[in-house]
Amino acid sequence: MQCFISLRKTALFLFFIMSLKPTLSTGTNEVPRRMVGGYSPANVRDSNVIEAAELVVRNLKEGQGPIERYNFEFPAGSGTSGNFEIKILDASQQVVAGMNYKLQIGIFVGLTCIGGISSTVYRDLQGNFSVSSYGTELPCEEVERLESGSPKEDE
Repeated sequence: MQCFISLRKTALFLFFIMSLKPTLSTGTNEVPRRMVGGYSPANVRDSNVIEAAELVVRNLKEGQGPIERYNFEFPAGSGTSGNFEIKILDASQQVVAGMNYKLQIGIFVGLTCIGGISSTVYRDLQGNFSVSSYGTELPCEEVERLESGSPKEDE
């Protein structure tokens, strides 16, 4: 009889454990698990994120990227790093054989937005950066929305 009760308690305990959800729960808010190998948020102040963003803009400014695809223009005489400012609006990273950085970058002259771009940059295991893709242009309205942290109108 003692063995039967012990088996019954064990079976009930196992049933309880198996019925738990695979996500962490905090009241009504569930925290989903991250997909292995997927992108995760990156700190926009991280030195590698900053270097990646600077590479994208420098390449465009120096004519090494497809600047003709975009409607914004850098100020005349601005050099490769002067008279304009870049702001990293959003960044995520993906661990590969190195690191991929997916960026959204705003470009400003003073407080005035001149445009923005989304881009992906790869950093290899030796620390060398290269632009993987020059993405879509971000209109100033989108740059300013991202900068302010406001949600999209359709959300």
